[in-house]
Amino acid sequence: FALKLHIQNFIIQSDSQVVIELMKATSSFPTGHSHMIQICQAFIRDNSWNVEICHVYREANSCADWLANQGVSQAQQLTVCDFLDMPEDLFRLMEQDVGGVSWPRSVPLSAF
Repeated sequence: FALKLHIQNFIIQSDSQVVIELMKATSSFPTGHSHMIQICQAFIRDNSWNVEICHVYREANSCADWLANQGVSQAQQLTVCDFLDMPEDLFRLMEQDVGGVSWPRSVPLSAF
């Protein structure tokens, strides 16, 4: 799909540092999702694409977090979300994002 639209630059954001490290790794590790990680690794290493992978906090990625939770809880394998007919909850999150709403994050002092 991206090739048809001539899209070559991708930024992959994840709130899971573990997933980021697995995708950046040069080898695969046995996990329940190793096949999916291998597909992502091949995509990242393919010279047809410019891929940047970065960590974001879940609070800064509420739309993606909402979509991921919906994906886990539904029986269908694929759902296409049209921006003109999106679920109300997702629309509200997008409005908050566009409006610059920020969310507090608790960070343990041991992290410093």
